Amino acid sequence: MKKFLKRLVTLSLALVIVFSALSTTALAAVFPEPYLLYYDFNENTYVYSYQPEAYHLTSGVTAQLKNTGYDDGGWVVPAYQRITINYKLYNKSSVKVTVIKSNGSNTEIVFNGVMDSSYGSAVSFINNDSTPATYRVYVSGQTGDAYLTSYIVNIK
Repeated sequence: MKKFLKRLVTLSLALVIVFSALSTTALAAVFPEPYLLYYDFNENTYVYSYQPEAYHLTSGVTAQLKNTGYDDGGWVVPAYQRITINYKLYNKSSVKVTVIKSNGSNTEIVFNGVMDSSYGSAVSFINNDSTPATYRVYVSGQTGDAYLTSYIVNIK
């Protein structure tokens, strides 16, 4: 009887471990994460790719084009410098792009529009403030399916 109980407990633990690993893998496939592929120090350019697959943006689903070096995903832009964000789509789609600028206690939406793009597009802004500002960039699915594959951010 003791031998049977030991085997039953061992089998139960093995099943828990196997199914835990499967559910983690399934979640990773559902929620791709951006990974920094390349950083050019001289040009201050970041290249990100969604892994393990493109981010599926259905209508109403939003992804942040985030700086993975910061918890809030914001891009810190020095005073009087420009930020340019290029995003790439796997398929021809329309997406809504929202850019929020924060500087101290001031927060404003600097861009909020639908981009009828073929396979991606770009937005660019100059921080005209005398102090650094943080920009947060969001891309939302509109009609149909959009697959966000990568994005490039340049701050100069």
